[in-house]
Amino acid sequence: MSLAGRIAGGLAAVALIVSLGAGSAARAQTPGAFDHAGLARQALEKHIIPGYSGLVSAAEALTKALESYCARRTAEQQRSMERAFDGLVTAWGNIEHIRFGPITEENRLERIFFWPDRRGLGARQVAQTLKARDQDALDPTKLAAKRVAIQGLAALETALFDTPAKEPEERGYRCAYAKAISANIRNLAADVLTAWTEPDRFARYWLTAGEEGNPHFLKASETTLALAKSLDNGLERVRDEWIAGPLGLGVQRRRLTPVLAKSGRTIRLFGAGLDGLHHLYMVGGMNKAIVDTSGAHPGVTVPLNAKLVEREIETARDQVRRLARQGKPFDPDAMMQPFVALGYPLKNARMQLTALLGLTAGISMGFNASDGD
Repeated sequence: MSLAGRIAGGLAAVALIVSLGAGSAARAQTPGAFDHAGLARQALEKHIIPGYSGLVSAAEALTKALESYCARRTAEQQRSMERAFDGLVTAWGNIEHIRFGPITEENRLERIFFWPDRRGLGARQVAQTLKARDQDALDPTKLAAKRVAIQGLAALETALFDTPAKEPEERGYRCAYAKAISANIRNLAADVLTAWTEPDRFARYWLTAGEEGNPHFLKASETTLALAKSLDNGLERVRDEWIAGPLGLGVQRRRLTPVLAKSGRTIRLFGAGLDGLHHLYMVGGMNKAIVDTSGAHPGVTVPLNAKLVEREIETARDQVRRLARQGKPFDPDAMMQPFVALGYPLKNARMQLTALLGLTAGISMGFNASDGD
């Protein structure tokens, strides 16, 4: 059966799981109570499944573009390849904040995106692969069994955008390696998507949180906590890793290489990451779940506070769009002040979200070392 067929069948199975649990969930729900089950269901259907489906499609599109590019390197094929690479970066940025469930199994997360590479380990391993022209790395199946750092987006960027190859044989190897990486990313994303859609896989546990025999989610609120941490940690990652590291404002106070700097896609990933976090909050159902508790908290303007989270994320998105039109990313003279300013709405959104979820959902996301920065 095709991937599309498996997804359609899986979605039907998810709908069945939802229908089986809907009656008891509705009876248990009290007016103004936080709807953990409803949020889990909406996040799955409107955010998680579409996000991984988009990643599969983007990797397939890049693999196809590379087939043409490697066969005939015209300016038009170069542009097509770069547009497809942009699509993959965007698709990954839209869903990379989901760091629980199937993506954490079999090192899938690191195999798709090995970053930050603070000690240069991945860069050295990719360089060794290119120098040796390892033929096994040209087979997506064999590549999947190799070291995680040579299989994902960072390795793909090096193969396509690092210092141009001087010899035809080297150019040919790099292109074939890039095709294998793109196909491998597609396979990893498809595995994650399947686990979220097939019957008796992760989706069943996700949608039956708190029921007897569920080994992953012992309480209904644990799915909400997983989503809340995804949003909170995603905002933190943009601020404290993607931005602070290259500016030299991180814990070690030394400048790190910006993410996806070789291809010049740093700001694209920033924007895609914030778009994905905004989508999780608004389309994925978190905003609605918070606002729907208003009746239980008459002394607090819950809708207004929920709107503030949205506005802070939107402010950060607007700032990233403006930064994309300015100079070189992380130029110490031109970009320091705008990037530092970008950190404020990200921190404000996190603080407001933490307070809101503590009030409305009764969950605590714990302490992060960067909270006092």
